[in-house]
Amino acid sequence: MDVLRQKYASNSYNIDQVKPTNTLDAHRLTQYAKSIGKDKELAEKLFYSYYMDAKLISDHDTLADFAESIGMNRDESMAVLYDPSKYANEVHSDEATQ
Repeated sequence: MDVLRQKYASNSYNIDQVKPTNTLDAHRLTQYAKSIGKDKELAEKLFYSYYMDAKLISDHDTLADFAESIGMNRDESMAVLYDPSKYANEVHSDEATQ
């Protein structure tokens, strides 16, 4: 996370435009990304898009766009997003350990 802080330290955050939202699906998609070695790329994309561009990261199409932009399969990403049970246990396990 320190690398992200350094990378974006000079950028301005758009906190006034950020839309509070449920991030469970973004976290589930990140767990799927982890299973294919793309979690760091997706996490960076999500961070930047949420805090800098004020994107709504609960929207499935937006999340699938992010996944596709880093080389993930869009259809597989959408399949994860549309099945609320996929990767939910992994997300909840992460929550329990933090």
